[in-house]
Amino acid sequence: MAMLVDWLTNVAQANQGAEGAPPPAWLTMLIMFGPIVVLFYLLILRPERKRQQERRRMLESLRKNVRVVTVGGIKGVVTRVKEEEDEVEIRVDENTGTKLRVTKSSIAWVETPKDETKEPEKKDSKAGKR
Repeated sequence: MAMLVDWLTNVAQANQGAEGAPPPAWLTMLIMFGPIVVLFYLLILRPERKRQQERRRMLESLRKNVRVVTVGGIKGVVTRVKEEEDEVEIRVDENTGTKLRVTKSSIAWVETPKDETKEPEKKDSKAGKR
């Protein structure tokens, strides 16, 4: 990036005549819009690409007996994943065994069990001593 700015500065100085004419309009525009394009990439495009990769990994890791939530808010447990058809079968009712077939893209997120998110309890070292 620094080399580009140096080169552009040298071009601008070379284009200045003996009377010190302003740099060409395209060069001024490039210098002004360059940082805007970089910021657009860093603030919008890059984070979105990262979210897409995380979602793709989540959908690829779907397996049987995983609790999921669909984009419509339906909660269920995965009973079968059909990779070739891009479908997931989820059981939504334990009592009647009601199942739904949905596309993989309609899975919003995978629920994590409550005990996985907790930190392991620390044992009291003084409890066993007398």
